[in-house]
Amino acid sequence: MISPNSVKNKNVINTVLNFLPDNRPITNLIIVENCEKCPKNFTPIHLTYDQDSDADLWRETSLFGKHPGRYLCMSKQDTSTDTVVETISVIGANERTPEGFTNIKQTTDNVQKAWRKRQLVFKVVERKNACKAVTDIIICSKSKKAPSGFLIAGEINGLSVCYKVGPASRPLPQLPPMENKEKLLPPMENLSISHIYENTSPQLPSRPAPKPPTTPQSPTNSLYGTLGGATYAEIEGVPFVMNPNLNQNEIHVPAFKPANISSTIEYDFTLERQILCTTKAISLTNNPFFH
Repeated sequence: MISPNSVKNKNVINTVLNFLPDNRPITNLIIVENCEKCPKNFTPIHLTYDQDSDADLWRETSLFGKHPGRYLCMSKQDTSTDTVVETISVIGANERTPEGFTNIKQTTDNVQKAWRKRQLVFKVVERKNACKAVTDIIICSKSKKAPSGFLIAGEINGLSVCYKVGPASRPLPQLPPMENKEKLLPPMENLSISHIYENTSPQLPSRPAPKPPTTPQSPTNSLYGTLGGATYAEIEGVPFVMNPNLNQNEIHVPAFKPANISSTIEYDFTLERQILCTTKAISLTNNPFFH
């Protein structure tokens, strides 16, 4: 069952699309006597462009009853052969139809003669072979010149038939239904951060780090120490001693007590880990942060 929100969103999208110009190529043209009987997927041109008057191309007066009409209808529905209308033209009723053009001989709704003195013909080609296509057709009642952006095909019973051309390429696909958007776009909360930053996140070694090399025994003097262990493997065994000039009785050197500074000095070497993990020249086996 479609939710009310999905129906509302779909209606909003359709409303916006209706206000946008339809630049799709025309794929077929027909003539009907009664514009109210226009077939499905066809749009009748029943009003003139310049005066909103009757766009009847027959223009025959009748003293009794309703006079017959001829209304041009266009369709933009895709065909099975993927063809488009490349151009249109107006010729005489007895004139020979140009090669490659199609002539509308009868009305679609009641199979009557389509034209009297002048007739409209159009050329249909495959979309892939068309460099242009007819995208719109209008009928003008007074103007004998085509409006801006249109070309004039000719005149039928005092009415000017004008058309617009555009690209014949297939239009962009329609928006998917709102209820299926979850299938097209995965939820963002399911994305793994480690997957997004897989090239920058630190990786643990697959095997334990080797043990540090043995160092010579340090002197028992309390002023001596050894830098090494898990700090900098490159200076293992280097003795750390105080300058002899400072080793005097009058200078008091407090004893080193890690407990006194552990509460104030806390550093987890996060930055160093990231730098070493993103540096290709340093192998994991020599990386001291993975001991």
